[in-house]
Amino acid sequence: MSRASQGSWRGGGTENPLLESTGRGGGGVSTRGKNQANRANGKSRGVSRRPEEEVGRFAGADRDDGTDSVFSQETMETTPARPIPQGPPDSVMVDRERAKRTIDERSPEQEVLRNTRPRMNEFDAGYIFEEVENRLVRGIDEAVAAVPAELREAMANSMQALKVAVAGIMNGLSEGIKQTRLAREAMEMRLEDRMERMEKKVEELGGACDSLTKTRLKARTKESIKEMESKVREAQCALKLLDVDIERVTEDRREMVRKTITKVRSFCAEDDKRAYDVIIRRTRVVIMGKTTSRRMRDMDEEFSVPTLFQCRDRRDAEDLESIMRAAGYFPSFHWPREMMEFVNGVREEVKGRGIDDRSNYIRVRPEVREGALMVKVEVKPKVGTGRFSLKGLWPLPPLNRVLWDDIQDIFRPKFSG
Repeated sequence: MSRASQGSWRGGGTENPLLESTGRGGGGVSTRGKNQANRANGKSRGVSRRPEEEVGRFAGADRDDGTDSVFSQETMETTPARPIPQGPPDSVMVDRERAKRTIDERSPEQEVLRNTRPRMNEFDAGYIFEEVENRLVRGIDEAVAAVPAELREAMANSMQALKVAVAGIMNGLSEGIKQTRLAREAMEMRLEDRMERMEKKVEELGGACDSLTKTRLKARTKESIKEMESKVREAQCALKLLDVDIERVTEDRREMVRKTITKVRSFCAEDDKRAYDVIIRRTRVVIMGKTTSRRMRDMDEEFSVPTLFQCRDRRDAEDLESIMRAAGYFPSFHWPREMMEFVNGVREEVKGRGIDDRSNYIRVRPEVREGALMVKVEVKPKVGTGRFSLKGLWPLPPLNRVLWDDIQDIFRPKFSG
């Protein structure tokens, strides 16, 4: 470039009004003249030019070749501007409240559907982006073909740069979707693995809890059975008489005790009276009724009351039972109150096997078998002089009635005769 052309470009040797107003150099318009020109054009400080005037100045400027610009005023006027909605100042708060109400009013089904909505992956995004790129290329080709030949090359280069930029953005979005999918899948795998481990842990804890519960239940049942054994062993040291004639109606317990002891002693053999007296001194006599009851026996009137003889130990109970039987009294066994339901259940079990209590005696007694205290049931016909025969042996139940439900077939005998 020659110095003349440089001076022309730097100075005022140009026909372009823009360069006249913005030119620099020695041969151009002076600073004072430039300020005057700015004042004339309305560009002085404090004076702003209207947007339509600025656009009209650039759009109406003629080019050197005499053709109109593609960014003409007519082109801009054909592009509709997006209207800005006018609303009250608190419209944003209203929208937020409406959105919050919408979230609160969702049903559980809508929430599940919203959370399980299918997500887009990079393959779907790639297909969409390919369609966008194809339409963009067609639009670029159509736009380039519509401009004059002199501007097609520049227009094509600009559109190509736009295409590359859009393609880069879409590739970045596709890669972001891919990374999001991979991260989500990894997180879901970790969650599934964690849930699987938690399920296994819950199963292990459930098994341990069941085992611990069963262990505790067994220990509690054994302890309750031992408590029942203690009560039954204590009951083995007692005898109950039902048919001692006191000879009159009375409510005086001391008189009933005294007459019962005297009445039984009067029927004892002479050799047994001394042993009877010794055992009675160590025995507690308990009257089990409030008053004597009247009944007829062999056309004679009798007044009796159930009486319990609580001996010191089982040996005294056995000796006292032998003395009473020799005297014509037949004492019975007095079961603890907690055992009565089980004893009645055992009787019903024996009756269900065809044993009739109207023609047979059913005797239920405790007995030690194989080191364990059990319930023994024996049967004897009422007619004839037969002996009692064994019908079955049952383990003792727990003292706590609640634990009976945890024992399967509690009334099934361990041994059947």
